[in-house]
Amino acid sequence: LSAGAKIDIQRSLAVSFTTQGRFNEALSLLTACREALINSGDAVSLVRVTIDLVDILNWLGDYRKSLDELDKASLLLNSLTGNKKPVQEDINEVFKKAATDIFSGQGSGAGVLKAVNLYRAFLEVSYYRALVYKALHKYDEAGSLFRVVLPEYEKLRVGAAIEFHLNAISIAKGEYREALKGIEQLEPLFINNENLRPKLASLLKLKAESLFNLS
Repeated sequence: LSAGAKIDIQRSLAVSFTTQGRFNEALSLLTACREALINSGDAVSLVRVTIDLVDILNWLGDYRKSLDELDKASLLLNSLTGNKKPVQEDINEVFKKAATDIFSGQGSGAGVLKAVNLYRAFLEVSYYRALVYKALHKYDEAGSLFRVVLPEYEKLRVGAAIEFHLNAISIAKGEYREALKGIEQLEPLFINNENLRPKLASLLKLKAESLFNLS
């Protein structure tokens, strides 16, 4: 197996450990992955593993450590892109160039996967930072970041998940009427989309809280 394939297996194992509540083992495994990647020069994979670490730290409520890790990931990403955040249109351009190179016999299209992973990493760093701010009750900062990533998540057809968080923030800020309007727009999506349906109960709980405070 290649070094990258071994890292992918270890990341999958860490996910398995996390679902079993074996958080320390998952953190140890991902920390070992990161140490290996530091020496490999694979910066994008290094960021992805750091995001995996942040996901677990959020579960454990270690938000200060989460922010420290997100700061490291942001610095690394900015070093790769010259502080320019990639968007979906950048991926489209890379794909067009790769297709042209492939059909002209001048390339393999390997750059597409790297571009996609870089784009995803930027989105997830901002998303997880928003989650941390929300947990810390820094609602303005969280809402601002959620609104930044929302257009990109909408292009990926998962914008409703971000809107869920924005409505939760509205409730936390006492903006019940605005939250109720947003929740009622989301409710059919959560009922009919099998990926969103597991969070329907949480959405309905937010709706009930809005209605109670408006009564």
